[in-house]
Amino acid sequence: MFRKTLIGIIGFCSLTVAIISNASATVIDATLTADNHFGLYVGDDDGTNIDYIGRDSATWTTTDDFSFNANNGQRLFVYAWDHGGPQSFIGQFTGWNGELLTNTQDWEWTLMGTSESDPGSTGSPLSSGALETALLSAQWQNVGWSAPNGSSPWGTFSNIDSNANYIWGDGSNTTSAVVVFRSTQLRISDVPEPAPLALLGLGLMGLGMARKRRK
Repeated sequence: MFRKTLIGIIGFCSLTVAIISNASATVIDATLTADNHFGLYVGDDDGTNIDYIGRDSATWTTTDDFSFNANNGQRLFVYAWDHGGPQSFIGQFTGWNGELLTNTQDWEWTLMGTSESDPGSTGSPLSSGALETALLSAQWQNVGWSAPNGSSPWGTFSNIDSNANYIWGDGSNTTSAVVVFRSTQLRISDVPEPAPLALLGLGLMGLGMARKRRK
């Protein structure tokens, strides 16, 4: 009897641990736009295991919404290109214990090489693998320029937090250049959800009671 109880409790605890492990991933809701276009990615801190999320559907005059899974410790990567000047973008990212906005503190940027071309208005941005390769030689720099949501000529995007800023590199990039922005941290909470912790506690309590009855 004790053996059957023990097997059941072990199975229960294993399932609970699996649930807790999955709690380290969360759904991120993103709203952003770029002047002129962007591709959105998520990946590991060192620029590996990158997943392509999607690209803009129009131009900088409209925003795009995305929902995707991200793991604890991962970063956001925004591949941006412009048709008439330095690249900029503005956005908000929510879905964990906090909110990440575009600003000069939480983002950095790097200039892509000449082999990373402008995908145009409808072309496909770099594949995940191609971006990983390009980032091997990235030289990340602090975001040097920003402007509040509502600044001319872009105007106000009411569906993006008013505290978010338009951000770009140093303002001197050539028209044909492609820039990648990277969040300095995604700030996903790695604290397990209360419910899975409670289930694990019940399983361990049951194991203790079974051992006590055995004695």
